[in-house]
Amino acid sequence: MIPAWLKRLSFLLILLGLCLLTLRLISTHQAMNTEPGTSTTSGCEEESWLALWHILQGAPAYADPSQAPFRASYFNWFFYFCHAGILQILSFFFEQPPLIAATRFVTLAFGLLGLGGIWALLLTLHPPPS
Repeated sequence: MIPAWLKRLSFLLILLGLCLLTLRLISTHQAMNTEPGTSTTSGCEEESWLALWHILQGAPAYADPSQAPFRASYFNWFFYFCHAGILQILSFFFEQPPLIAATRFVTLAFGLLGLGGIWALLLTLHPPPS
């Protein structure tokens, strides 16, 4: 039997996740409709876009930040691997892939996937009454 406090906590966590997702969707929609569609919705986007652009041009994602042009890549290799892979697939359909919109949608998709994983975990911990 699942304790009542854990049921309430799981409901609150799901509700919090849905609220955060809604806020993220609103900020992404507002940013994509602000000319030229590059408003910052979180932090470090520009640095990530530069690293992804370098990968698409055949350059490494990680460079020595103490050497010119003094750029840094903040995220782990899997972040750049996933995003660059999807952008390379898009490059077959677009002459210049829509870097900003595509990376935001990939991040949204991973966020929804994570939310689905949390939802499945919570359903496993607290199955609905039959």
